[in-house]
Amino acid sequence: MVGFTFGGRRWRVHPGDFDHPVVLIRQLEQTARAVDENVVARMGFSLSDVLEVCLAHGDHIIEGLAPAWQAGPEAGAAAPRVGDAEVSAVRRLVDAEPFGWIDQCSKPAAARRALTWLTRNSQHLRMRHNADEATLGPVLRVSTEHRHVGVPACLALSAAVAATRYLAEMVGDAGDAAVQLHARTWSHTVDLLSRRLVSRGGQTPKPAPVRPVIEGPRFRIAVVSGVSAAGLQGGIAWGKKLLSVDTATTHNTAQGSGGRSAILERPVAKVIVYGGPANVVAQMVGEAVVLHVEELAEMLAECGGDLTTVACFLEDLAFHPGYTDVAFVDIFDVWRAWKEHGSIGPVTVGAPRQCLAVAPATSDETWERAASWEDVDAVLAEAGISAEHIDWPFARGDQGDGADLFYKPDSPAMLVNVNPPVVLEVDLNDAVTLHTHPDAVVGFADSLRLHLRKPAISKHVRDGTGRTRRLALVWLPDTSFEHTEGALAFVRVDPNLRQIALVMAAGLFDMLADNPASAYELIGEGLERGLTALGTGHEASRFEPSAFRSAWRAAGPFMTVHRQVEALPLVARNDGLPRSAAVHTRANRRAVTAVLRRRTPDGVFLGPDALRMCEEFILPAVQESLYDLTCQFDRTVTLAVAARVNDAHATAYRSAQQLAVALTGPWAHNWHEIAITDDQYQQTHALETLLESLLAEPPVGSAVADELDVGEITALAHRLAVTAAVVRGYTDRLHGLRLTISRGMFMVEPDWSDHDDAERVEIDLAAYTDHRRAARLIPAVSQPAGAVDDHQDDDSGLLRNSPPGHRYQVPFTPIHGRLPVKLQRVDDRLRDHWGTGLDGIRAVLGVAVDWATDASGVQAVSRAELVDAVAQWSELSLAQVEAAVDRLTLSGDHLREAGPLRFLDIERRAHRLALRPLVDVDKQLLILPWRLLDTQRLFDAYLHRSRLPFAHRDLPPGVADMMSAHRQELNAQLEELVHGVVAATGLPCRTHVEVAELKRAGIPEPLGEVDLVVADSATGRLWVGEVKDPIAAFSTETLRNHVRKFYRGPKPYVPRLLAKAAQIREAARGVAVLVGGPDRARWRVVPILATRDVEPAAFVAEPQVPFALPHQLPDILRADVDPAPGPVPL
Repeated sequence: MVGFTFGGRRWRVHPGDFDHPVVLIRQLEQTARAVDENVVARMGFSLSDVLEVCLAHGDHIIEGLAPAWQAGPEAGAAAPRVGDAEVSAVRRLVDAEPFGWIDQCSKPAAARRALTWLTRNSQHLRMRHNADEATLGPVLRVSTEHRHVGVPACLALSAAVAATRYLAEMVGDAGDAAVQLHARTWSHTVDLLSRRLVSRGGQTPKPAPVRPVIEGPRFRIAVVSGVSAAGLQGGIAWGKKLLSVDTATTHNTAQGSGGRSAILERPVAKVIVYGGPANVVAQMVGEAVVLHVEELAEMLAECGGDLTTVACFLEDLAFHPGYTDVAFVDIFDVWRAWKEHGSIGPVTVGAPRQCLAVAPATSDETWERAASWEDVDAVLAEAGISAEHIDWPFARGDQGDGADLFYKPDSPAMLVNVNPPVVLEVDLNDAVTLHTHPDAVVGFADSLRLHLRKPAISKHVRDGTGRTRRLALVWLPDTSFEHTEGALAFVRVDPNLRQIALVMAAGLFDMLADNPASAYELIGEGLERGLTALGTGHEASRFEPSAFRSAWRAAGPFMTVHRQVEALPLVARNDGLPRSAAVHTRANRRAVTAVLRRRTPDGVFLGPDALRMCEEFILPAVQESLYDLTCQFDRTVTLAVAARVNDAHATAYRSAQQLAVALTGPWAHNWHEIAITDDQYQQTHALETLLESLLAEPPVGSAVADELDVGEITALAHRLAVTAAVVRGYTDRLHGLRLTISRGMFMVEPDWSDHDDAERVEIDLAAYTDHRRAARLIPAVSQPAGAVDDHQDDDSGLLRNSPPGHRYQVPFTPIHGRLPVKLQRVDDRLRDHWGTGLDGIRAVLGVAVDWATDASGVQAVSRAELVDAVAQWSELSLAQVEAAVDRLTLSGDHLREAGPLRFLDIERRAHRLALRPLVDVDKQLLILPWRLLDTQRLFDAYLHRSRLPFAHRDLPPGVADMMSAHRQELNAQLEELVHGVVAATGLPCRTHVEVAELKRAGIPEPLGEVDLVVADSATGRLWVGEVKDPIAAFSTETLRNHVRKFYRGPKPYVPRLLAKAAQIREAARGVAVLVGGPDRARWRVVPILATRDVEPAAFVAEPQVPFALPHQLPDILRADVDPAPGPVPL
């Protein structure tokens, strides 16, 4: 069911025979606002009265017939037929008091006059069968000798359209109505493109400018309108004339790949946005795209306010590359096809140009969307809020349960709940009062909304009236509550708006961290007072304060605040880079064009053939398309991408912190899907790949890159990185390789089919990644102490320290003396060979992270300025500071030496952004505070695992061996941890079972010490375990090395474990007694591997033994069934 709000009431709508009925009604409504005064002067009623009467008539019939309509899935499958129930319903409608619903209209007297005008004698009716004419014309009621009969509901909208056309033609385009319509169209268009909240009602906006053209780097948009059909035609002709004058085209010549000239020609797309009651149909786009302002609004709403997606569509349609013209009946048909296929027609390179005809759609997505949003819009209408979801720049639905409506990050927003019907109103600017992020303000409201949905509470909020409540959540400074006798919240109630304003002190938000139960109780008391006040005097209200109070207390807190004090960068922008499917499609289209230009043959290629094709055609083509695109811009594109890198790291950090806290709360299950699917690395990796590419191949053009340009080149860099990573996985023998090419479109993917390569290790990387993400869901309380690295939750990491900046006054504390003796020797060796050690790196990172930046979040500084600031704070020598700055600086020279596929060497490459976050651009260093913060955390993570984030070949002599020796201590700690976990089960067990002991137990020539033996007499199982703590795996080379160590090395872990288990099987009785088990004749030996982290070697095709994490061991040992080889499910 779909409704429409008109005259202060929501009416149910019958779509009739129209393709986009709701879009059409919006057009008619805006036309009515423009012509109403003229129509009233001539007719005694307005066009708005006519439209309301038509909607009311349709609603009345639907209300009477709906109970007789068949519902459910079977209704759509059955052949349509009129049943007895419908016949009876129609008879009741005809026999009832005719047109009694007229009094439900907002102006009954005017509505009666409009209805009289819409009445025709049956003898004067004329049927029309043309597609562009209403069936009966402007007729809603037919009179006979004895009675009046209304037209069917399916003709109500048809009557409204015909009436609008007649009255609009009567008014014409010469007076104030045309000026008003043009002003409304201009205002609406500007609001949409400026991402402002659209105001449809109220006073007439200011007149449109004399030259109503919106200029932009990509578009020139003319805004026109027409009250009559002729007026619209004249307006469109005028718009084309405006667009034809001085259409700018950006030309830029640069040196492309291979030394050839690359020219950026960016002709400005021409678009005409029009308003009025009529529609332009059967278009043929040659130079300009023509669309109604309501069509533009619908497209924006459909893609969640993503202006870049609509811009991509309009640009593609305006230029239609590969085609002379594009012909279509309905622009929504083109929009649908473009979204499905990602382009205006198939991509063509070198093919003859021709006209493209777009086939009509078989369904109406705009109607389906309106139906999906109906419940939300109905709640808004009931609350007296005129703006529907389509009027908000950013509307995010909640699967029919509600919606979030935003338009600016520092402005009011609304969170809508359907059941119970509540609109929560918040002001994102309250984040300043709370000294937090706007996400926290929204998070509080969202948590409260979810709480109100609980059945025990929602029934009290509904209170039997079914009326929509408005709940305004207001945060004020604590100083505003100085005269409230200690109260942290009070309530204001507006019965006319049915609004409760819950005004809260900032201290109440702090209480959510210190005493959430008390804060929850205060919020409940405020809601109780507000609901009581609203229910007072309302006959239908059944609100019982005591019952609500009990339900609220029983439900428990809905939100807690986790306060964490950290030295974080001040500017933390959201990562708003365009990453829609449309942006990726444009990038892919460039790659496909480059592949076609190389005359790449079609086919399916496997193994060596696939590798040859990738190396000769695919990868060079994508690299060429990326370079040819980036070289056309000026050098400011590097700064723009650097800022996006910083934004991406800021967003990833906040998301990780929020997720980490959420997974420790009682509502952790609500976050499981996010934890499993979250992959912020993909967002940052593509941007860092692009930034390194720009440093290595600096742009030489003069064009200024806009947001969409940066999004497109990032998407292209992502495609290159993903494709090359799959190829590298094949060359590193992690999997096979399969390449499919069809008309330039290509897919490079791992091949898991049978093969003869004995060296291939074949890790199921997808399963490994999913398992690692699932491991994040393990509650910390269920893991033994030391089982995971928890140092990252400590704000005093080894390399993290804040300088005496504008936020903190913290002196520099050298790290050297706090390191274990073995790591002190490592630090000495680094300082001897590099000229700096961990303290120098730590000091530079600490100062740079806290560096003041402008609003972009990044800052360019001179090397001398940074060195002086670090030396002054840390009191380290200038030589040591300069050496540390060198060690942390990334330059284009080093990147060029590494080659074009440098980004694939994640851990083997010394010159990469993760290790060198100070970016050298034009003899200045770019400070990216959030990237620097992640580098601090990276060093911390490695040091806590007794590693350094450098390849062995890049370390001073002997350092790798020194770190390896220190890592043996971690291995011993893990073995002790595992022993403690197993011992807690009460089963007899031993760790470090030495060779001599095994000999005494009956094994003549033991292969070596056994890490763990557990005897379980109840099941007769003798567990033989190896405990391993290998280094974390990030690159394909490290993954491969893991597998080789576990399966194919000189002393492979898994075969040796199986061999030891076989030896113990022959002497199981003696070994069981050795570990404290009973002396029995029969034991079943079960091998198992325990690792600190999820181990990639567990995900090979034939893992042979089970792999477990320490916290899983108790359940594994108690289970009746032996674990299967491979990773034990989490």
